[in-house]
Amino acid sequence: MAGRRLVSFVAPAAALCAAAGALAVIVLLSGCGGPTTYRNDTYRFSIDVHPPLEEWKSAGAAAGRGFEVAFVDPGGATSGDRHLDALTVTAVTSSQSVTIDQLPQLRADLGKLATTMVASLGTDTKSGAPSNVSVGGLPGIVVAYATTIGGSRVVGWQYLLVGSGYTYGLNAGAAGGDWNRLRPAFERTIDSFRPY
Repeated sequence: MAGRRLVSFVAPAAALCAAAGALAVIVLLSGCGGPTTYRNDTYRFSIDVHPPLEEWKSAGAAAGRGFEVAFVDPGGATSGDRHLDALTVTAVTSSQSVTIDQLPQLRADLGKLATTMVASLGTDTKSGAPSNVSVGGLPGIVVAYATTIGGSRVVGWQYLLVGSGYTYGLNAGAAGGDWNRLRPAFERTIDSFRPY
């Protein structure tokens, strides 16, 4: 009887070890060239950063009310010490909550703000009309733009999203020649943005 108990325990244990071994291989393989998750518990968001983008720097935003982190293509275009091929996430505190009936006005206000923000990125800036979006369940807008920074033409998207207590900005931009190569990484990374 004791032998049967041992056998009946060993078989499931062996299966569990085999499954754990297979899981370890899957986890190791998923880390090879796959996304890495960036999480900020203060501003309550996470984002899966897809290669070739890598975390470059984190800093406080304007007047200490917010936060900024940049994910760059380390081999991408630069102008001086500024990475042009980058996705930047900003978060600032917001005291307002948004109700569904406020969305049209909110999106109109965000559209004006995004257009102003895009104009400040460089010179000879052209931007499209703001479009309504939802990212990670948050309402917002996106503005496509093209601008010149340090002699390089940069194209990209400026997102502004409003959550409970925070406004998030996601700016994905790349030197014109790098845009098509980086666009899939930008899209996957932006699509993975989640407030919590």
